[in-house]
Amino acid sequence: MRVTAIGDLHGTLDNLLDIVIHLGYVDKKLDWIERELNFLIIGDCCDRGYNSKDIYRLLIKWQDQAPEFGSRLWFILGNHEVMNIFGYSQYNTEEEYRSFAPGPHTSGEREFREAFSPGGWVHTWLMKQKAVHKIGDLIFAHGDLPAVLAGRTIEEINESVMRHLTIPGEYSSADQSSDPLFSADNSILWSRQAQYDRVAGYGGLLRRFLGKNRGSIYVCGHTPSRNGTFRHLYDCRYLCIDTGMVFMPAGMGSISALHIEDRKLTALYFYKRKIVKKLLSHPDGT
Repeated sequence: MRVTAIGDLHGTLDNLLDIVIHLGYVDKKLDWIERELNFLIIGDCCDRGYNSKDIYRLLIKWQDQAPEFGSRLWFILGNHEVMNIFGYSQYNTEEEYRSFAPGPHTSGEREFREAFSPGGWVHTWLMKQKAVHKIGDLIFAHGDLPAVLAGRTIEEINESVMRHLTIPGEYSSADQSSDPLFSADNSILWSRQAQYDRVAGYGGLLRRFLGKNRGSIYVCGHTPSRNGTFRHLYDCRYLCIDTGMVFMPAGMGSISALHIEDRKLTALYFYKRKIVKKLLSHPDGT
């Protein structure tokens, strides 16, 4: 089993290209060529940055091309994709809008909104993706596992998220305590409980979830690290791979990817055309 996963890109197209070109996953025309690889993007490809349009275009193309090489591309829904589906614009940038503009004399905002609205090309593709996905003993989601979902199956969580995404118009939950899309305590798209809230007994709850779903490691994004490295917690059963790529101009973050092969987890950090590899511990000791 070979897996490469990338955390929150937030419209930084160049970072995505740095990774896939250096790893040899695409050719000079940016067509997919890598064989027998599971390639995951863990959500939040939009907002904050300068070009989400071309990121989504490439992911859609690669998802179609990868099976020809025995590979698969998996996209995990992020909270920023969901916010834009429901029209929330507080994290959009003028540069991102311009990436959707059909010409130099339009802002691109209308085209961006149309793309994320029902019937739009981004929306249509996102509705075919998942909120949680399992490959081997690895479980991937965008945010931390909320404690209230410790007893749920992956299938139950995906069904709940996708069902709520079909609500027309601007989203409003009458019961925020059980909101699967926007609640910091209850949504797998938003939760930061593993790192910030420190829920009592969280490690046991995480092991319960992993055991119920026959997994060993929970891999997520959503919470950027200040020093640009992965965070490995709870006896190596939790791994956050958001290294804040969009914040690199401000002196934080790094370009990174997680690679798994033969049960070996390796953090890949890309510095000035060099790849720095750091072997990570597996909970079973390998």
